[in-house]
Amino acid sequence: MIQNPPATENPTPGEQTSSPVRDVIQLLRNHWKTILASALIGVLLAAGWALMQPRTYKATTTAVVTAGSSENLGVALTADNLAKSKAVQYEQLAKSSAVADKAVKHSGLDVTSARALSSVSVTVPKDTAQMQVEVVAPTPDAAAALSNAWVKGLAEEVDRVENGGTSVDEKGVTEGGSKSSIIKVQQLVEATKPSAPFSPNIPLALLVGLAAGLAVGLGIAALRTILDRRIKSASALEERVKAPVLASVPLVRKGVKNPDEDGATRALLARDEAEAGEVGSKERRERFRITESFKELRTNLQFMNPDNPPRVIVVSSSVPGEGKSTISTNLALTLAQSNIPTVLIDADLRRPVVARAFGLVNTVGLTNVVVGNAYPEDVLQEVPGHPALRVLAGGSVPPNPSEILASSRFDQLVQGLAQDSMVIIDAPPLLPVTDAAILAARYDGCILVVKAGSTNVDAISKAADNLKKVRAKLLGTVLNQVPTKGSQASYYQYYGGYYADAYESRPEGEDGAAAPTKKKRRRRSSK
Repeated sequence: MIQNPPATENPTPGEQTSSPVRDVIQLLRNHWKTILASALIGVLLAAGWALMQPRTYKATTTAVVTAGSSENLGVALTADNLAKSKAVQYEQLAKSSAVADKAVKHSGLDVTSARALSSVSVTVPKDTAQMQVEVVAPTPDAAAALSNAWVKGLAEEVDRVENGGTSVDEKGVTEGGSKSSIIKVQQLVEATKPSAPFSPNIPLALLVGLAAGLAVGLGIAALRTILDRRIKSASALEERVKAPVLASVPLVRKGVKNPDEDGATRALLARDEAEAGEVGSKERRERFRITESFKELRTNLQFMNPDNPPRVIVVSSSVPGEGKSTISTNLALTLAQSNIPTVLIDADLRRPVVARAFGLVNTVGLTNVVVGNAYPEDVLQEVPGHPALRVLAGGSVPPNPSEILASSRFDQLVQGLAQDSMVIIDAPPLLPVTDAAILAARYDGCILVVKAGSTNVDAISKAADNLKKVRAKLLGTVLNQVPTKGSQASYYQYYGGYYADAYESRPEGEDGAAAPTKKKRRRRSSK
């Protein structure tokens, strides 16, 4: 019976069900660098665009249409309504080339009427007799001058239109000697020189660049999340292979694990607590977490079938580089620490690393026994300090590893060792070769090692299918290199940090080992 967390009405933080809000937070935490870089690029591009744009300035002046004055209220209201009506009519007149010609002449600017007309906008606020003239020009002086000149030119053109096309002198008399119209356009607010450019709007440009960068960054993050085919949680792994996660081995920081040139783990992870460094050190806490993860794996294997527990276990992975040799060596070491006679066989004959992990001789071993050049008792090596653990190294690399592992001599060897010991076989990866699947079908089952956040779900599925095709039993999986901090730790259902600190402040005993603490340990959430 595999030990699983008991079902509770309110899940623990590591068992919370997925929700859109949590998924978004997880996306932000996983891809914050991409989003931040994209936002920064957006701001820089917006700043570059703004610096390359020509500066323009806007000046605004206000004119008002009048229709004479009167002390009679009725006449005054009629005149006001007339002025409002005329203002709407003069809106189009103010945009004519005739007004533009007069405005350019009055402003004294070296600009064509057509260009001046394209830089002017005229609006009439609703239900008023006012007319607002806005001019955009390359300089503040030009904008103010043209805006004021435009009102002057509009006033002249209105006088001409209202008086039948004849000009009006300063006394308000037409060329024919008649009195001029009462409809006039007068400047209400004079335009002043603008103090800041109207365009480009640098703050707005930077804000738009930031928003666009964030949108692109979020889009990239979402796309990467959707296309990411790696295993992202323990529950996803269980659903994919239809087998339980037997243990989650935490990620080891640099300095605790020292790979050699071939990737073999010289510094074994599941050491005794007395070997784990100084009391209260980070290395002690990390080794404690690792040790507990392998103890969990050992316990789950023992309780898998209490009446007939597995005696010969094959440890493999879907592809190389997932840490199967690290898992097999430390599982064997953990079993031996419980005084369980254990034999670890290095059956990955193409890349044997088990012997080097213990500092043992690798030149003689399995291949020598299978070909008849040695007896098992001659090449089995006892691990110093662990009398319950013996290692059968790979021996000389043969030209035909598959034939060696499929031979009856190899089977007789394993069956003989299993009579009085628990046998752990470090097998080759499942996808490159078929050796591991054949071994798993022959013996009690296979443990599939999966590297957290790295192994592709398609590779895992194919590895599980390979075992199923040969009717091999998949005992379960081991998540290797599981994050112990941050949001990803809860996604992988790793809770080792909850109780690892119970040993952080234990006093040291006289014999150099950590003395028992009175602090009560918390119950492990993974059991």
